[in-house]
Amino acid sequence: MLATELKPQQVARRRVLVVEDSEVIGRVLRLILEGEGYEVVAARAGAEALALARQRQPHAVTLDLSLPDLDGREVLRRLKADADTHRIPVIVLSTFADGLVGPDRARADEVMAKPFDVDELLDCLKRLTAQ
Repeated sequence: MLATELKPQQVARRRVLVVEDSEVIGRVLRLILEGEGYEVVAARAGAEALALARQRQPHAVTLDLSLPDLDGREVLRRLKADADTHRIPVIVLSTFADGLVGPDRARADEVMAKPFDVDELLDCLKRLTAQ
């Protein structure tokens, strides 16, 4: 037998795009997610998030609604309208989550209010990124 046949198969790490304008909350999310084995790609603005979603093709996105350039609702609309990103699950994670209603609410795969429950977020990510 070859040595490579003896090694267990490695499972590809799941990539999460964290879209958060708050540096502190972004760091907390990075620590939590990396601690659970996720690869984290971070964006602090909407236009940057859209570009990274197309380039990096994350397995999921956490999206704050309050961003400095584009409103998070607009980022969500564009992600779900783009053929390259429309299948990426989006978890809206925002203080203003209650204000996400109608078609915008339907576009989100999950909506969680800040402050968020870490276990609930991790369970949701696990479910949405399952292979």
